[in-house]
Order: sequence, then structure tokens, then C-alpha cells
Amino acid sequence: GSHKTKRGYNKLWAGGEDPETGGAGDASVVARGRTTEGSRRIFDVCLPNVSRHVHIGTFPVTAVAGGHTFFVQQLQSPTATWPMAVHATYQFGDTSDYAFGKRQRFRDWGMWLVDEEEEYITGSRYLVLEEDAPLAPREPWVGFKDLHARGRQHVSHLERVRQRLAHGFALARALNRTAVLPTLWCYCDKFWHRLDKCAIPSATESQPLPFVCPLDHVIDPSLLHGTIPSRMRRPQRGMQASRADGPWEDGLPFRGRHWLRQLGAHPRIGYSTATLSTAPPGEASVPMEVPPPMLSSTLSSAALPPERGGARHAFVPGSEGPRLVLPARRRAGELRAALKPYDHVRLLRVSLSDASAMIGCYEGAQEAHDTARARTHPCSPFPGVSGQGRTRVGGARRRSSRRTSSRTRGATGRLR
Repeated sequence: GSHKTKRGYNKLWAGGEDPETGGAGDASVVARGRTTEGSRRIFDVCLPNVSRHVHIGTFPVTAVAGGHTFFVQQLQSPTATWPMAVHATYQFGDTSDYAFGKRQRFRDWGMWLVDEEEEYITGSRYLVLEEDAPLAPREPWVGFKDLHARGRQHVSHLERVRQRLAHGFALARALNRTAVLPTLWCYCDKFWHRLDKCAIPSATESQPLPFVCPLDHVIDPSLLHGTIPSRMRRPQRGMQASRADGPWEDGLPFRGRHWLRQLGAHPRIGYSTATLSTAPPGEASVPMEVPPPMLSSTLSSAALPPERGGARHAFVPGSEGPRLVLPARRRAGELRAALKPYDHVRLLRVSLSDASAMIGCYEGAQEAHDTARARTHPCSPFPGVSGQGRTRVGGARRRSSRRTSSRTRGATGRLR
């Protein structure tokens, strides 16, 4: 109250004697060392039922970063200052059984150091999803003429990205490979209250737009780990599914964008790479014909010739591994058979555009149904979004596109 202010509580502490003990504590040494006006300050605060005098200091955000200043505003990049500590606040995706959101943010910045190498790096084969769609410039801010212009751009962008990721998840499941996610971009911040020019009100001047956003701004990371009953049956909390082609309730094993940077210490994985494509190399590339003896020594089993549905093996000098050209809209079983000779390749790279065009149908209704559930479950609207299949943007509602239903015809499952 006001009587406490008059007595000197909750004011900037000038050091000297401690009012509680009558002597000079260690905090006074800190105060005497503060000679620059406006530098770190120490306050004498009254905490009811705790203490009449508590000395509280504030840390600069460049040294002790919060979850927003580090993971969203990313102030460590323009200031070239790496903080001493990072607090995982302002994040999403945690559940009652595990802090999936916090862990994924630390993983994506190389700060989660407790992963087992066998589990997280060396024990799988991977499908590296690469975003090849150009990033459009942000909408200009026009104020009251159209307050929701940037919001509409952001929602439309996220809908398109989720649909493209869903096709990548379906391909990873068909090939039983762990998905490696691309870099994700956002045009608006994600917050619990109204935004100002698509940023939180205190960060309109320091928030880059668009920006490389955390996974939990685009997809709830807990959903990639499967349903709650499936997660609870695993030996340890927070574990991912052991296979990509298992029951859809198990989720999809995945890695974040930072994972590829760790492969420098694992060249037998990082250099075992090939690229999937539905089109031959462009005119600017000059593919090299691979001699048959060399080609046969690189395959783990006999390959089907291209005229019988096999992959066309091309190599462009200077590229990372061969380019495997396959016709678009293949049956999932035919695609697996064509890529069987390349099971030894640890990293299969594919653009999201090619991933969307790879599979045309599945071997049966059950596979089509399970794939549809597996790819749409993590790409569903976030919990708490107002309205079924709707996204709220600054008070306006926009019905999201739902193009992920499965249709079956005869013995063949077609995914539309």
C-alpha cells in the first residue's frame, strides 16, 4: 500500500545497511559496484507473509533469454550474443505426460543434450523433407483499411504448409522412414491474446516478419508422438514411435530442422544420401551416365529396369548422391519395390512438391485409411481453436480446408 511506499519499500535499493539486520549484506557489494546509470538494478521489495525486505535484481534479456526473445524474436541473431541461459516460456505443445513443446524447441537450437545417439541418430533411415515453394513477401500494413490482411496471409500459408507436410508424412510412412522436417516459416506470431501488426504488442519493432518459427507454431509436436494411450504404453515418457509404418495411433517418428547439423560427426549417415524426384535433372544440370559395374555395386539388391517400374538412376557432378527419378502417382507397393535396392541409403531427400506427387493410391482400403489418419492427426487444428475446422484471426473466422479424406475403390485405396 501507500504506507509501504512512504517507508521506502518497493523502491530502487541504494545499498548500505540491511533494514532487517542492521548490517551490510553481500547485496550491498553489488550495489557499490554499479556505477553506470541505467545498468542492472536491484530493488528492495516487500513480499507479504515472506519478508519485508527482499533484494531482487533484473537480468538483461541478452544474457538470460526468455522463450519469446530467444525462440521467436531470436534476438541472439541480430545482436550476435549467445545467452548464458534460456527459459522455455511462451511455448505450446506440452501435455500432462511430457513437455514435448519445450524439448522440441531446445532440440531445434541444438541445446537438448540428453538424446541417446543410437535412438536419435544412428538407428534409423530417414526421409528429408525440403520446402521448395518460394516464400512470398509479407503483406504491407495498411492499418484500419484492412486489419486482418497479414492474418489471412498467415492462415493461408499455414494451411498450405500443413497440407504439404501431410503428403510428406504419408510418403515417410509408405517407405517406413523417419521424417526430417524442413525449416518452417510464419507470417504472424502465435499468442494467447490479440496481436499488433501480427506481433505481440511489446515486440512490434523487434519481431522479424516472416520469421523461422518453432514447430509448435505450425504443428502440435505432441500429436506427432501419437495418441495419449499409445504414448503411455512406451517404456519411457516422451519416446517416439519405433516405426513409421506402424499403427497410426503410434504417431510418426521425426526429427527437427537442426538434426541435419549434427551429422558432421556421423559421415557414414550424412554422406549416404540420394534425392527422390518425379522429373529428370533440369537443363542446367549435366547428368553423368553411371557405368553398369559401378551402379550394381551401389545397390543393395537387384534393381528393376526403368521400363519395368524401377528408378532411373542419374548422377549430377557436384550433387550429394544420385538422383532417383520415378514416375508420379505410383501405387505405394510399386514405389516400395522400386526403391528396395536403395534401402542402404540413410538419407532420402525429397521436395514437398515431389512428395505430394509420388503416391497415387495404396494397396488396400486399410492402408489408405491408416495413412489418412496418420497424416491428418498431427496436421489437425490446434486444441482450443474456436470452431471445428476453423481458425480465429483477430476476431475473424476462416474455415480451414479439409482435403485429407480417404476414398476407396475396389481393392485399391486412393488418397485424395
